[in-house]
Amino acid sequence: MRKLHFSCFLALMVAAVTTAFAQIDTNKEYRLKDVASGTYLNASNYDAHTEGTNGGVNSVEYAESDDQIFTFEQEESSYRLKTKSGKYIYCQQWNVDALDSGTLLNFVANEDGTYYIMNGQNYFKVELVSGVYYPFCDAPADMAAKFELVEVETTVTPEPELPEVDPIVATISPSEPVSTIWGDGDVTIAFNKAVEYTAPEADIQIVDANNEVVCNVTSLIFNGAKTSAFVMLDNSISQAGTYTITFPAGVFTSEDGAVSEEMTFTLTIETVIPEPTWWTDYDYTEVTKEFSKLTISFDNLTELKLNDANATWLFTSAGTEFEGTAEIVETVDEKEGKATTNIVITFGETFTEVGTYYITIPAGMFTMNGEFNNEEKNLVFRINAPVDVVPLEIIDVTPAEGEVGQIEKIIITFNQDVMLAYDENWQTISSVIFLKDENGNEYKLTENYNPSLSYSQLEYICGGYDETWNMIAEPITVAGKYTLDVSQIVVDYGYDSSTYMYNATGYCEGTYTWTVTGSTAIKGVDAESANTVIYDITGRRVKNAANAGIYIVNGKKVLVK
Repeated sequence: MRKLHFSCFLALMVAAVTTAFAQIDTNKEYRLKDVASGTYLNASNYDAHTEGTNGGVNSVEYAESDDQIFTFEQEESSYRLKTKSGKYIYCQQWNVDALDSGTLLNFVANEDGTYYIMNGQNYFKVELVSGVYYPFCDAPADMAAKFELVEVETTVTPEPELPEVDPIVATISPSEPVSTIWGDGDVTIAFNKAVEYTAPEADIQIVDANNEVVCNVTSLIFNGAKTSAFVMLDNSISQAGTYTITFPAGVFTSEDGAVSEEMTFTLTIETVIPEPTWWTDYDYTEVTKEFSKLTISFDNLTELKLNDANATWLFTSAGTEFEGTAEIVETVDEKEGKATTNIVITFGETFTEVGTYYITIPAGMFTMNGEFNNEEKNLVFRINAPVDVVPLEIIDVTPAEGEVGQIEKIIITFNQDVMLAYDENWQTISSVIFLKDENGNEYKLTENYNPSLSYSQLEYICGGYDETWNMIAEPITVAGKYTLDVSQIVVDYGYDSSTYMYNATGYCEGTYTWTVTGSTAIKGVDAESANTVIYDITGRRVKNAANAGIYIVNGKKVLVK
């Protein structure tokens, strides 16, 4: 009779085991209640138990304790149990402990909504030991405990309110009307805190009162603290009027989470009548070969009155004094259709004697625009002996004409010291020149100051400068013929070391042609160490290819830079 009863029990347990494993919500929290005792699994002793009769987990009455609340961490069809206090259920021999790592357990659902907990092939049971209920994890099927999963009502914690942050506030300069807004950093923007800037996809523009675009913002250059920036424009503005610049919302952010709103600023240009200015053709310590008169020129002049025609004095290096005679001279440029008013001062003779000369123009000698009297000005110049100027020639160009692997830079060597000439606005005339290919396409060459070169050499780099004035080389590597017309280059030459000046200005003459082959550029080849045979471009066998140029290395052409 007993055997039959036990067999029926086993059959029931097998049926229970074959029931599908539970699908437990891993997003919820549960208490695990032992149905028979009415007690709850509880992590009572962290990490301390390693062996002995009782484990570190017991089963006790309901308590508001994180040691009784579990979450399920799923791995395939099994789960690890983790207390809300951060410990895992761990099966150790027959004991159940609470450790930093957990045992994978299976939960078998019963028809009445309860669960068997399985540790591999064994079951959890709950027994009373010394007045305390303890779970054990090595029980056979007929001793398995049923557990009820009691869902814990979770309180939804509201999202924490973000602390209020000060909005990003900016001011722009110039805030007062000006006569001109220069494009290279004349406009600045200041912030109430450090910001980061993200350029929008569309250009930021400055528009006039008719909403016509007058220029674009090319970049913002921040100070080290990132609390202000220069606003770089692609054009300057001098036309009188009111202009606006708008920064879209979100382009400025700060560390405390503030994001800028759309910002619109107004810039005003007024028509300002500038004060007249004057200068002479010997404003600096000039050097000349002879001297007989001095010319005073003007800007922004509408009216000129000469108060004293005999108020200018010239002193020679020998101490001789000469009185100058001044007169107002009007010159009409028939081609331009414009009249120019100057004061010309003559001293009665032409000075050619080598030496230093001093000129004093006293204050109040003339009045400009009816209210501005001139201030005193003292000038110094020197007469030097004439210098014979050697004709300008180009004696070498590197790389030499012919085949090259690529063109990255071109060095031009002259027969004497040279300097790029300036135009009337003191801009170098030939700082940028162009190579041309066979199809007439142009490639920019930018003059590069190279302190390792002599004063008789100019270096041009293929490419140019970026917005922060770093030289960016863009070597030409596409095969083909490229020609440089050196008449694009205008230089001052005939340097006189006694006067620290150049005595002539001239154009170069001639063209130079290179054929780019696309050969690989290398830094050098040593025939002995590389076991190679090297010939230079003339066919001579050489020991190494240490110098720049084209070489034949083991029958292949290479460019050594």
